[in-house]
Amino acid sequence: MTIVVNGKPCTFSNISTLADLLDHLNLDRTYIAVAIDQTFLPPESYESAHLTDGQAVEIVTPMQGG
Repeated sequence: MTIVVNGKPCTFSNISTLADLLDHLNLDRTYIAVAIDQTFLPPESYESAHLTDGQAVEIVTPMQGG
């Protein structure tokens, strides 16, 4: 399955949910926001958010600065 992650097409073989993807990418879910096809999802829905081929996932992390 190919998922577009932050604008870059990536191919995965054992990914079915958003939680699987985040685990595969070794991301700490505490400090991220995630959108699938431009719709932000609450963290409690990551386990049940099923991904399909071609979907766009944007992962945003907070930045400090001024």
